[in-house]
Amino acid sequence: MNGRVANIQRFCLHDGPGIRTTVFLQGCPLQCAYCHNPAMQPREGGRSMSVEEVMMQVERDIPFYRSEGGLTLSGGEPLMQAAFSAALLEAARMRGINTCVETSGAGTSEAVRQLARHTDLFLWDVKFTEPDVVLPIDKLRAVESAGAGIRLRTVLVPGIDEEAVRTKLLGAARQLSNCEYVELLPYNELSGAGLLPLNTVSRG
Repeated sequence: MNGRVANIQRFCLHDGPGIRTTVFLQGCPLQCAYCHNPAMQPREGGRSMSVEEVMMQVERDIPFYRSEGGLTLSGGEPLMQAAFSAALLEAARMRGINTCVETSGAGTSEAVRQLARHTDLFLWDVKFTEPDVVLPIDKLRAVESAGAGIRLRTVLVPGIDEEAVRTKLLGAARQLSNCEYVELLPYNELSGAGLLPLNTVSRG
């Protein structure tokens, strides 16, 4: 099976726990103004690679993963290539490699379930481009049912009520048994960010 791969980056420290090999997949249905990989938005582009070709590069880093590191799928949007993404994650799991998916959830619930079966952790980016964004609890429940961990993240977009964002994210996190924390990411280098641990927050 082949997919469109924009880039493979080794020794990543910010795409999940430990040292990661991040596979950036081509294509994303969103057009976020603050996208850090706009060249990966079009479906075309990147290069065609097989699961075996990608895994050959990922396996080179196995000595560096230790107990936490592993493979991260990013993009673009991994859900846009659900079958290829799931095949990569399954191949990694078969080799004993930890798996992580960075996603905005911009895909079908079935695509989420397909990936969740082979994923240890989801870095779930919630796009608060307007204050009344509804979180996809059904998709997050699908991840929860598969036993994968979740970290909810969002970019603090100027003009959006930061307190409302915090409240909404924490409210969603409390409904999930597998959400470790929510993460507030800076819009640019001058804005703040931080983690909101959930170990002291009661779940409802």
